[in-house]
Amino acid sequence: MILIQQRDSSGILKTCDAKCYNAHGKRCKCLCGGSNHGVGLNKAIDNLNLVAQKILEFPLPKLWRVQAQGIRSSLDRQPGP
Repeated sequence: MILIQQRDSSGILKTCDAKCYNAHGKRCKCLCGGSNHGVGLNKAIDNLNLVAQKILEFPLPKLWRVQAQGIRSSLDRQPGP
């Protein structure tokens, strides 16, 4: 399952998915920067919920707030393990 996905400035699609949160190695090359690396799906979802909550607590542009709310909504709808 892809948890987060974004295109970088050169157009390359970056993701954080099962290859990351189920990883056994120490090196993380994905979008999360290591915060979800090897922690399992449930903890990775918890991590993203915390990030989304922190975004919602700050006075940010409306578009960012809408995106953060979308992240929280989509994570809430994810099936459990």
